[in-house]
Amino acid sequence: MSHHFSSGLFFGQSAWHGLGVTLPADSPARYSIEDSIKIAGLDWRVEKRPLFLGSGQKVDGHSAIIRCDSDQVLGVVGEVYRPLQNSDHFKWFAPFLDSRECAFETCGALKDGSLVWVLAKINRSDMDIGGGDRISKYLLLSSSHDGSAATSVGFCPIRVVCWNTLSAALADGRSTLLKVKHTSSQRDTLTAIRDTINLVDQQFEATAAQYRKLLACNVSPSDLRKYVKLVLELPEDETALSGRAKNTLAEVVDLARWGVGNDGRTAWSAYNGVTHYITHSYGHTADSRLRANWYGAGRRMNERAFALALQLAG
Repeated sequence: MSHHFSSGLFFGQSAWHGLGVTLPADSPARYSIEDSIKIAGLDWRVEKRPLFLGSGQKVDGHSAIIRCDSDQVLGVVGEVYRPLQNSDHFKWFAPFLDSRECAFETCGALKDGSLVWVLAKINRSDMDIGGGDRISKYLLLSSSHDGSAATSVGFCPIRVVCWNTLSAALADGRSTLLKVKHTSSQRDTLTAIRDTINLVDQQFEATAAQYRKLLACNVSPSDLRKYVKLVLELPEDETALSGRAKNTLAEVVDLARWGVGNDGRTAWSAYNGVTHYITHSYGHTADSRLRANWYGAGRRMNERAFALALQLAG
């Protein structure tokens, strides 16, 4: 098992990295907080404890966040930081599960539990982009127990045909993710977000319109190659490229041409060739790739790819 992947649960389709537990899409656990949190290996708590130097002197203004089942230190935080438990993450979805408005899709933890996420599929019609492509609607909550990231909650789109999973959901420039700081008012803020989230759903059609614009934009083989070099921030002169850069360029171009659902002839294929590369190949390992796509270079590359694709489409 990869070092940074702690545990996870996936419904219907296994994660690309092959880790975690996979259950059938019709599993009753999709609507059960108790079952999902246990199967995903997230049935543990964190605790804020005083921080001391080796000499025994207390460190004022800072505390350690401890994973209670293992006494592992997940991070060091300031005075105003308030832990949000894994059970709180799951319970936030309770009204949507009870009404059958959504069902759990994936959930899990990275880096011994420092980062956690819950992704639920909204039981509404997919958006038809055209050309056989559909965009499903998801509700995503992600958080950290080490103080490295605020809680994010909101809608995100995922392309069904090539399953650009959670990393692309967070990296996608079209995702509507609201940030919630770890403070004493955090639970109240999450409740307020739930009350307004139906309004955010209206942005899905605006997103679909942009995707359709990319699908309607034809690109030549030379334009496709130029686009990929811009996304990867490679020089125009390919003779100046290293062997590794040439291989990466070739891989992304091939994904845009022959990847699942792509034909290499539209800006939509060009963009999805990049997202496929980001979610399946970028980075040294599957777990470091996911981490980079959540908060690092992978996310920035995806945002750049989408902006450049829209420029290509005029």
